[in-house]
Amino acid sequence: MKASPFDIGWVAGILDGEGMVTISKRATSYVPVVRVSNTSKALIDRFCDIMDMMEISYCCYGKHKAGNRKYQWDVCIDGRPRVYKLLSLLKDHLVAKRQQANNVFDWIESRGMDLRGAYTDDQMALIQKTRDLNGRGRQFSENVSPFEGRIR
Repeated sequence: MKASPFDIGWVAGILDGEGMVTISKRATSYVPVVRVSNTSKALIDRFCDIMDMMEISYCCYGKHKAGNRKYQWDVCIDGRPRVYKLLSLLKDHLVAKRQQANNVFDWIESRGMDLRGAYTDDQMALIQKTRDLNGRGRQFSENVSPFEGRIR
């Protein structure tokens, strides 16, 4: 069974709200990573079902948080071929994570199949831009004050 346009849009929405798109450092190299975390096993199961339909490999695992926090489920898609395939299907449907997805997609394309070559300045800049976008804390656009918003 192949993923429908609805399924692809659903996955994009989940990734926008519950996910992360980044490039992680592992030892001396960098790896593109897409991760979705949620406490709903049903949501994670549906996400994994759609990954299976898309024929994208993933790792799914649960972890217990300290105290009385809910059990959390994570789905991790990493590596250039898998992340490239996923982002090529999702990047135009993303809203909140669109820039991160475009940065990671461009980084993968710039690396090609060069697994051991040195990283260029442009590639390192894409890594830093993505990290900055994923950074914690308050981040306000130059054009919008923190108090502006939509009121209907």
